[in-house]
Amino acid sequence: PGQDPESAALIRCIYSGYLPNKIVAAPHPQAASLDLPLLRNKVAVDGRPTVYVCENYRCRAPVRTAEDLRGLLWPAAR
Repeated sequence: PGQDPESAALIRCIYSGYLPNKIVAAPHPQAASLDLPLLRNKVAVDGRPTVYVCENYRCRAPVRTAEDLRGLLWPAAR
């Protein structure tokens, strides 16, 4: 099964450039009970694919579009 277009666009954005030391984590729908500290309190906003960009133990506000994500990951490219 393929990904929905919103998720695919976010994933393409994440992997479109070099980000040293990045960690990408996503919950698996069938493992909802798995308690990963990295994903704790990270929820989908309005039921849509959502990305949290965190650095030095602090997370920015969640984003839901590839354009907004691109602005967080590569602000100089805007």
